[in-house]
Amino acid sequence: WLENIDKEKESGKLQAYLLKKGFTNEEAKWTIEQVKDNKKRIKDWAIANKHHGGIASRFALLATVLGVLKSIGENIEGIPGYLIKFSNIVHGVLLGICGRRRYTIHARADDEKGINDFQGKHFGNIASSFFGKIACFVERYINPVVLPLLGFLGHETRNMLAFITTMPRLLYWRIRYSAYFGQEFATLLFKAIFNYPLALAGNEKSKEILNKIKESKILTFENFKARFNENLGVKEGEGVIQRGTELVKGLLSKDTKEIKKSAKHINEAVAPFVGISNFFLFGIFTPISAVLKLGFNKVSKVVDILSALGIAKQQGLYFFRFTIPEYVESKKLEAELDNPDKTRPEIREEKEQIAREKYKLFLTGIASNIAGILLPFTKLLNDDTPLKRIIKSLSCELSNDLVSLFLSKRRNLNGWRALLKFRKKGKN
Repeated sequence: WLENIDKEKESGKLQAYLLKKGFTNEEAKWTIEQVKDNKKRIKDWAIANKHHGGIASRFALLATVLGVLKSIGENIEGIPGYLIKFSNIVHGVLLGICGRRRYTIHARADDEKGINDFQGKHFGNIASSFFGKIACFVERYINPVVLPLLGFLGHETRNMLAFITTMPRLLYWRIRYSAYFGQEFATLLFKAIFNYPLALAGNEKSKEILNKIKESKILTFENFKARFNENLGVKEGEGVIQRGTELVKGLLSKDTKEIKKSAKHINEAVAPFVGISNFFLFGIFTPISAVLKLGFNKVSKVVDILSALGIAKQQGLYFFRFTIPEYVESKKLEAELDNPDKTRPEIREEKEQIAREKYKLFLTGIASNIAGILLPFTKLLNDDTPLKRIIKSLSCELSNDLVSLFLSKRRNLNGWRALLKFRKKGKN
């Protein structure tokens, strides 16, 4: 019925079914119209993801290759300065286009930003909605212009400012995970931080706000504990360690359903802790590092490591949140290819290609995760040899470029796969 809901015959079947279930004639007609509209929306979403994700992933791949070459070139002798500068400008153009395309998807009303806007309006998740608006605006309209212009600047200045341009999107993806503690969590946390010193100074309105936050019990250890246990899937009478051991065994299982289930629980339990801590690590120490380097020509390894930890821990989370699911999806598609009932002949070839690409994406995800996790360790290196400078530069470039490639290609493949459901039977 759903595949052919636009046909009058199938629409009539669904209406008859709904009437049998107790719907009035008006309710049945309204439901059918909603189903039709939602089908159109899903198809439009799929087309947008395949199209924009495909373009973004191609530019991200070019940026990754160029990023590796220029990281080596700008740290050895004999490469002309104008060639390095040109490479930096082109690299900025590539990343700017990639970001614009990918955040055109995120900015949709039926994607992350739209979801967060809805949560902000109806459930108090104002923080995620706020940072989502900033991230989408910067990535679509600011960075495509700014990133190429940074290529004209000197090496250290360019790298530091390029890092700063990533802040809106990186802060957004970190703060939104706080919703696992409750939709209002981040908003109330910011209110508490802002109003606490004012309340100490005697401000009555701030005291009232803090009392309301306390009454909500959202910013309490009891809420953290309850949400953590719920997200981890701890059953009554079961301990956290026992549950964690089961989940680790699930990750190592040959059953893809168990792998996906275990990764999901670990991700949802850890995400709010990682997201909130990374938000403050990256949000506080990255600007401090920029001020020290650009304003005082000084480098603090401690500050740089703390800033990089805000990226490294996020990549550890992404291993469970994004990378493992790509492996599971590739194996699921392979299993469907062996089942004629789940794979029509007209989509078999494309499904095989998506399965292969999903597995490649899984490997790309692992590389991206490793690059990000190693970033804080490279901050311990000095700049006294070309090799050390190359390692530091490569780590910085790949921790940004590879994740852009992974996330862009993931959108492309998810859109492509969704479109296969709309393929008419018997048509290639």
